[in-house]
Amino acid sequence: MKLPKDTLFCILKADWFYMIDSGVKLHEYRGGWYWISRLWKHGKRYKKIVFQLGYAKNARRMEFVIQVLAHYMPGDDCIIQGKKEWGFDDTKEQYIIRLGKRLDGEIGKYEKMRINAALERVYKGGANA
Repeated sequence: MKLPKDTLFCILKADWFYMIDSGVKLHEYRGGWYWISRLWKHGKRYKKIVFQLGYAKNARRMEFVIQVLAHYMPGDDCIIQGKKEWGFDDTKEQYIIRLGKRLDGEIGKYEKMRINAALERVYKGGANA
C-alpha cells in the first residue's frame, strides 16, 4: 500500500499498538538517528500517521491526524510532557507525536468493550444506570 507523502508510517509492537487502539496512549515517541533525521528534514509535511501492528503482510493498521509534532532536546522545556512508562526518555533527543482524530473509522477493541458494558448497564437498569 503506497501512502501519501503527508503520511508518516510507523510499525509498533503489540503492547503500544493496543494502548493507542484503546485510546489510553495518545502520544508516540520516536528517537534515534534515523527518526531524528527523517522528522527533522520532513517533519512539517506530515499531517497524518499510520501505525501498523508488527511486520506481517496483512497486519492491522490504524490512521490518525497528527495534532502536534514536537522536537524534544534534553534540558529543554517541551510543550508536551512524555510518559517514561510509555517509551519517553528525557535523556535523549526525540520527537513526540500527539495523536488527533482517528481516521480509519474503527473503534478499538477496548472501546467496544466499554461501549457494550455501558449499553448493558442501560438496558438492565434504565437510563440512570
